[in-house]
Amino acid sequence: MIIIFEGLDNSGKTTLIENLSNALSSNYNVKVSKEFETDTGIVLKNGLKENKYSPQNKALLFAADRQERLDELQRTNAYDIVFFDRYIYSAIVYRQSEGLEEEWIRTLNKFNPKEDLGFYIDITADESIKRNNSKKFNVHYPKEQLEEVRKNYLRIIESENLIRIDGMKESEKITNEVLNIILNNFKETNQL
Repeated sequence: MIIIFEGLDNSGKTTLIENLSNALSSNYNVKVSKEFETDTGIVLKNGLKENKYSPQNKALLFAADRQERLDELQRTNAYDIVFFDRYIYSAIVYRQSEGLEEEWIRTLNKFNPKEDLGFYIDITADESIKRNNSKKFNVHYPKEQLEEVRKNYLRIIESENLIRIDGMKESEKITNEVLNIILNNFKETNQL
């Protein structure tokens, strides 16, 4: 089962995934898949630090990083649940904010499997900037661009059946809300 988490930088995706992984790993074989951990991802991260990529190159490299992660999962086929900290939709909304066309980005990612369940953790651009700190790697987008990214997310979440979660709530409340949705989904679909 592929479960994805989308949202602006600093929306709490990584913390949420860690909490969910801890809660579910005693009963399920769980894998967390994050950007920047493959060979391509490491090159991409270093290039982003130097601000050396065009939007097209970012789209291609993020797609290659994602494909490496999917290939590894397909080779091992050892997990009940795979949590993706960002998936195709972040590629769409962030690159759209840099002027690329959605259809081109979707075509680039057309071989990625459809997620089984998806969440969008919603915070404002101001909150994203406020939460940004030097403890973790983030591209520092200007407020106007983050507002555009959020607007793009809000536009696509309904058509893509992403579940919108209020990212301004306490972390524990968010974790419990999402965990309940996941467990109810398991019961309804008999997937696990």
